[in-house]
Amino acid sequence: MPQSVEQALDWLYGSEMLSFANNLEIARLMWLKHRALVEAEEFPQPYRGVIQKNGGYDPQIETNLSLHDGVLEPGFRESLRPRAASWRGVIAEQQKSRTERGTPPKV
Repeated sequence: MPQSVEQALDWLYGSEMLSFANNLEIARLMWLKHRALVEAEEFPQPYRGVIQKNGGYDPQIETNLSLHDGVLEPGFRESLRPRAASWRGVIAEQQKSRTERGTPPKV
């Protein structure tokens, strides 16, 4: 568990990088295996309909997903510092609460 803002920042940055890397891995695999679907001008049916019905939005117009592509921007890690500072306090409180309950801390 992060004990300092720097540790929280490292954890948060690593988490964002992992999310982006996972998205990239999926995108590359989808493009290799289903290139026609990925490169289609319109979002392909029946997948568009499934998202409209079950997701409640039209993927041709909008998305509910985050690419986590902010990691590509210069200064991205430092831009996370305010969030890391606030998260550190929340994480410390959660850890304290788990310790008081006798629940092992999450690692």
